[in-house]
Amino acid sequence: MKADIFFFVTTVCVAIITIFIVILLVRLSSFMQSVRRLAEELKDKVQDVGEEAEEILERIEQSFIFRLIFAGGSKKRRRKN
Repeated sequence: MKADIFFFVTTVCVAIITIFIVILLVRLSSFMQSVRRLAEELKDKVQDVGEEAEEILERIEQSFIFRLIFAGGSKKRRRKN
């Protein structure tokens, strides 16, 4: 009789723990899908920002003021003795 009660209680505990683990895995899977989707969106946004930064840099380098200020910067000046 005691063995029957032990096995019944053990079976119920194993069933409850199994259900808990399944629920936990389903929620974890959903969370990981959300993280993956967020990472892909972030990657796309970073790529867009990089392209925009390159365009801005090109515009700055082509501007008249930039060329006026930094045009002679690449040439080496000689010192007069």
